[in-house]
Amino acid sequence: MGPAPATVAVSPREPAPPEAAPPAGATSAPTTSDGLPIPAEAGIHMLAGNGAGGEKTLVQLEPTVYSQGKTGGWLASAVTAGIAKTKYKAVLRNPHAAIRVSDPTPTFYFNFEQTSAGLSNNSGFFTATTSPNEFTLLHLDGKKESRETVVGSGNAFGQQSGTDTKKVIAFTFTKLRPGSYRVVLDSALDPGEYCFFTSNPSMGPAMAGSQSANRVFDFSIVEGGGAAQPTQ
Repeated sequence: MGPAPATVAVSPREPAPPEAAPPAGATSAPTTSDGLPIPAEAGIHMLAGNGAGGEKTLVQLEPTVYSQGKTGGWLASAVTAGIAKTKYKAVLRNPHAAIRVSDPTPTFYFNFEQTSAGLSNNSGFFTATTSPNEFTLLHLDGKKESRETVVGSGNAFGQQSGTDTKKVIAFTFTKLRPGSYRVVLDSALDPGEYCFFTSNPSMGPAMAGSQSANRVFDFSIVEGGGAAQPTQ
């Protein structure tokens, strides 16, 4: 008989260290319906495509300043000794927004900043916003050199803020995580000029005069290709 085979001692494999548990309250970064990561920067981001079957990109809507140096119905108000209402209009410079897309059903992602100046902490007459429910999507009236919309009315007996209900575009929103929401339109948009608008409910139309400046987040729906730039 030959020599007995040598035995080799095998040390038991040490178990792998357990994976670190995520911090309490941590949530995964949200993505769009197309799988694109939603930027963490506070603001309004629009997911839209250009052309039939075009690849969708995320575009951040930059705030645009408007003024209210224009009113309507002043003649009727003068004739009726202030009884007839005067309309106060917000006026945006340029006939078209800088962000233009051809997608009639864009999706929007709202990121609100909780602790510092940003979308949640507008200065001036704007109050802090924490939900898309505090915004109104408006269809603007296009003019030769500007865009405008009614933001209030008043007469000799009082003033009130408020947009033209015929110009309001309905939408629904879903909370993705604290401070982040997805906004979906209830119906497709016609070609034209649009903006998300919010203001301080206590701000009277007279206060928001030509000497004050406020902000909206505007965009255009165009026929054919658009000129949107994707969010970096």
